[in-house]
Amino acid sequence: MNLAEKIIEARSRFLAEGITKEGKGYGYQFFDMPDIEPVLTKICKDLKLLTLCSYPENKAVMTLINAEKPEETYQVEVIPKDCVMGGKNSPNPIQTTGAMMSYMRRYLYITAFCISESDIVDDIGAKKASKAANRKKPNNKERENKLAEIERLQPGYIEQMKAYAHVQTVDELADDYIDMCLKMLSNRGGLNG
Repeated sequence: MNLAEKIIEARSRFLAEGITKEGKGYGYQFFDMPDIEPVLTKICKDLKLLTLCSYPENKAVMTLINAEKPEETYQVEVIPKDCVMGGKNSPNPIQTTGAMMSYMRRYLYITAFCISESDIVDDIGAKKASKAANRKKPNNKERENKLAEIERLQPGYIEQMKAYAHVQTVDELADDYIDMCLKMLSNRGGLNG
């Protein structure tokens, strides 16, 4: 398999694992590192896919490497923000750096493996998405164009949308959910962005 095929397979296997969100806070649940890292490590080992994180100045970068063809690489990057940790005993700069690196690694995994995250999906409301499951949406051209654009930006993402909305068909997806997903993918440019 080439690198792109391995990444697609890794994403598919992760979805098939049915991982539950154990992280809690901010009014919603989210994937925490202990939820995703062990599963992705096993999947990557099986597929001979290496993930390396680095933190050059003002960036956090994950490089995915095809271990069978090391010249094949793919990178994702996020821009770190200052990690503000409060409490009585303020952490020292090394602890703050460690916290930032942990958070950035989590977001790099989420980006590289297209894991739909709570602060993107759930905060607009799994409630809205589940309500949408109970009503059919009209099949109109604008809606079809939006879904086609989502598929163009991130092939296979519509299946993830349906899974998170707990629906069987795209007709059951709420229009605002489709708009939000399209906006999110447009901002990050899909797999190739």
